[in-house]
Amino acid sequence: MELTKRQKTLFDRLVTLGEWANTGELPYHPLEILGFGSFFRGKRNPNDIDLIFRIPKEHLPEFDEFVQLLYEIRNDWDLEERNANPHDALVELRTNEDQRVANFSDSVFRKYLNWIKPYSWNMLRPNDIHQHNEIASPYAYSKRMIKMNLPKLNVVSYLSPEEEKMKRDGLRCGFVVSIWSKDSPDTVSNLKRLLSEECVVQNLARELAYFDVQISEVSAYKQLLEAEIELLLKIPRRRKAKNGSIWFDEYSESHANLVVVHQGYNSAKEASKRFDEEQWGKEIDIKIRSVAESAKTADQSRKTLKELYRLNDMLESIRNVLAYFKSGEDETELNAKEYVVDCILKSGSQKLKDEKAEFLRNRGFPVDHVLKKKERDHRKHISEIRAQFDNQ
Repeated sequence: MELTKRQKTLFDRLVTLGEWANTGELPYHPLEILGFGSFFRGKRNPNDIDLIFRIPKEHLPEFDEFVQLLYEIRNDWDLEERNANPHDALVELRTNEDQRVANFSDSVFRKYLNWIKPYSWNMLRPNDIHQHNEIASPYAYSKRMIKMNLPKLNVVSYLSPEEEKMKRDGLRCGFVVSIWSKDSPDTVSNLKRLLSEECVVQNLARELAYFDVQISEVSAYKQLLEAEIELLLKIPRRRKAKNGSIWFDEYSESHANLVVVHQGYNSAKEASKRFDEEQWGKEIDIKIRSVAESAKTADQSRKTLKELYRLNDMLESIRNVLAYFKSGEDETELNAKEYVVDCILKSGSQKLKDEKAEFLRNRGFPVDHVLKKKERDHRKHISEIRAQFDNQ
């Protein structure tokens, strides 16, 4: 099919990524590069492409020497003072024939410059264990290298050789395609085949079937969460139940008012499991009359699914807070709804707190009452502190 300008841009970036895999530009030799999403189901103006890398246990031998070099320069304060970032520092060392970089060939050193380019000095000085591990992780450098040089190509997952069956948790897609592999390294030919009408139609069919199954499951879970919240608001508070955070699971499953919604959710979940085990990734016998219209339907289904997941995250938080409150384990003078507002608005950025507040407000929780009370209590506390200083 004829590509739009946007499709051609992403196509070319994928070709470059395949060339990197062929020529060893990444810190490791990938086994396979997989993709999924709207680009491969024919969307004319896709925003990005999500990628999954199958990776070997081993990385390039020169990567270990690269990490050692970073350890040597990261606390060279004179070098940092003269250079805005580690990339420029390595260029200076090479230009001055510094002993620390003298033994690297031009081709290897060029790779080093590409790997380090997205990094700042602070990124080489970790503040926590995660950042410390990233310094010696070839996948971290690869991910940043791709993000900087090939924007809108998103590496969302890495799979080791042992993971024969792909883990799809969190991917929320009905198909994946092989963009590049050791057995099929011609990225241009692979992409032309993948973007043929036959492949696009089949990918659309797979995606639509997957979204239907997932929307049914997630919608059923939403109904269950809403029914559990309604029940929690009605039942009396307990006297310090054992296992305060999980007692409601068993209570909910055995409660007469929730039998039907539990059955609905379990049926939808079982259907989703069967689809995952028996149909995912296989050919789907669905007639696609119009690729353009079906692509719009798939996009809308994806948005619906995304919104349902977001909605359920909030409902799940409310449900869990209420279950803990009703267990009686926390001693508080707040009522159930006030307790939910107080707990849920404690964490997150201000933007996230505002979104949570609006969500709770729309569901009848006394957000403004709780916030005003907290503000009054804060002012009272400040006044008491000032009065103590005035009396000293």
